[in-house]
Amino acid sequence: MLVLASVPNYNEPLNNEYQMIELFMLEKLPPHQVVESYQTVALEEVLPSLPDLSVRPNRSIILDKISWNSRQERDDLAKALADCYPQAKWTKGDYFDRVDINADALADSECTSAHLALEYTPEGNLAWKLSSGVTSRIALKCEIQQVNHAWVEAETFPISPGWQVETVYAIDWTGDGFLMDNFGSSPVVYSFEVKEEGPLYVWVRYYKRVVDNSPARITIENNAYIFASIGEDKLNQWNWERVGPFNVTTGYHKLELHRPYVDDPTKFMALFIDSMVFTANPDFTPSDTQYQPVRPQIYPLRQEQSRGELEHNLEPGTYRCYVETANRSLVDAFGRTPVRSNTVNFIVPP
Repeated sequence: MLVLASVPNYNEPLNNEYQMIELFMLEKLPPHQVVESYQTVALEEVLPSLPDLSVRPNRSIILDKISWNSRQERDDLAKALADCYPQAKWTKGDYFDRVDINADALADSECTSAHLALEYTPEGNLAWKLSSGVTSRIALKCEIQQVNHAWVEAETFPISPGWQVETVYAIDWTGDGFLMDNFGSSPVVYSFEVKEEGPLYVWVRYYKRVVDNSPARITIENNAYIFASIGEDKLNQWNWERVGPFNVTTGYHKLELHRPYVDDPTKFMALFIDSMVFTANPDFTPSDTQYQPVRPQIYPLRQEQSRGELEHNLEPGTYRCYVETANRSLVDAFGRTPVRSNTVNFIVPP
């Protein structure tokens, strides 16, 4: 089985030259076997998929040495193949390397590539699962949010007509995506509680792609402020903007997010809203330093396992956590260790 390691949908040789690859293969194989003899595989899937990729006993991985995109991942994958399959045969080229792994070498791998998934359960525990292999120890690593603000992911707001949750068109969003408006959208309404009377500020993280005369607006208790009225220097990037102050009393309030579009409808371009941060501190600025690490918790397991649930002893607060396993034979998709899970966000109630 010929494995073409590439970045899906990118303009690179292994994605573009499949017809030439098939043409050369036709010199040795009948046409009906050609399609079954090679597969384009995403970089992050090569190492995990090798053992079960095909019923064919051997693997030949083609590695691109010249494409600039995802260069670090390509180099890490090459090193991982060398470390995990020391019996593999390497053929070096100017533009590509070929790594031949026969059935014996495949069965005698010195490491197992695994994905570690983490989920916060309704019962308040942390469920973890390895896609391959087992471990005898899990480490839980968390950060707690400082209490001088409240961070809300916009995609968790109640969705009003004309708004939708998206994950494409922009990268580097937080949470599970971002809110995107459509022409003629209705206001999004979000309810929140204020514990102390006084000025309130709302920081908004947004992404805009064209300059227009249609900024968005936040209204709280009849106080309205616009945001996202920016020039070309801030387009096509995530921006933080402070909105307010809003004079609020203690109790529950409603925030309205609205974008009345006044420009040519045929030139409409959506606005992306990623997060909002509520704070009474006029000197507050959003940053990752708003989370502080807490002491890691180590969980030795009675026997080697591929999944389990952790009961944490975290104090009340808002957390983001991940787990990792330091089993030497377990590596991630690019041969790195320890294997680290996704990050989950959750609240431990008082």
